[in-house]
Amino acid sequence: MEMEEMRQQIAILKEKLAKQEIVNEKIILKTIEEKMQTINRDKIRVRVLNVFSLIFCTLVFAVAGFPIWCVIATVVILSVCLFGHEWAYKDIDNNLGNVSLIEMRKNAVHVASTNAKWLKIGFCLSIPWLGALLYADYQIVEDYQRDFFGYIAAIYVVGAVIGGLIGYNIYRKQQKHVKNLIREIDNYTESEQ
Repeated sequence: MEMEEMRQQIAILKEKLAKQEIVNEKIILKTIEEKMQTINRDKIRVRVLNVFSLIFCTLVFAVAGFPIWCVIATVVILSVCLFGHEWAYKDIDNNLGNVSLIEMRKNAVHVASTNAKWLKIGFCLSIPWLGALLYADYQIVEDYQRDFFGYIAAIYVVGAVIGGLIGYNIYRKQQKHVKNLIREIDNYTESEQ
């Protein structure tokens, strides 16, 4: 009699544990899905910013009378930045049903490492581009305005520093979101083993 009661209690306990595991799994998968949505929002925001910068800078430089080589260089550099961003996020998919967690983790690691590489590339491209921009602006400034060119150069440098800080802040947030996703997947897969 007692043995039968114990078996029933063990069966009930196993059933409750199974339900608890299902609930925990659903919570973890929901958390992973929310982190993927955050990464996709980051991806779309930066894509919009890149496309806007490409169009806006090209139009402003062309209308302001910058030399054609400067406009072309700006288009090339901003296109490279857009390509780098798209390359980093090429395999990210928001639908958990389309890829396994292992594949999703691999894709997230790709985003983190590629973003880190493109940050270095972007920094290396921005310094000569800023120098070329200053040179092009110096060429189009009238002789009587050359006395003020130092102020124009200072404005460019301050703008580049502010833009660089904003860009680096965006980069840090993206990396944080991606690393949180990787950590969540790692925690989930470790608990499964």
